Amino acid sequence: MRVFVLSILLGMIVVIGCKKATPPTAESLASRRPPSPYETGAPPEILIADTGDVNANLEQLSLALRKYIAGSHRLPKDFEDFLAKSGVQPPPPPMGKKYVIQGQVIALVKQ
Repeated sequence: MRVFVLSILLGMIVVIGCKKATPPTAESLASRRPPSPYETGAPPEILIADTGDVNANLEQLSLALRKYIAGSHRLPKDFEDFLAKSGVQPPPPPMGKKYVIQGQVIALVKQ
């Protein structure tokens, strides 16, 4: 008899405790996370220090590009668009070269 009563109580708890869960809305999810700096309209100022090593500079710029893409969910049109929207301040390119975006990395090409 005791087992019967306990099984009925357990069944009632399960029935009462099981409520239909509603999935969260896009608005409620958006309110839980802080906005990306790229979504607020004012890009952060990111200064890429000139290390004197061209490859290290390119790595830092490529990292900044990937962070921009992840934060804004957009690919920039070109390097100038990336600079304007990301707030990145790159070191000057070597003489006779310019920065370009190739895929999701920054590269140097002849001017």
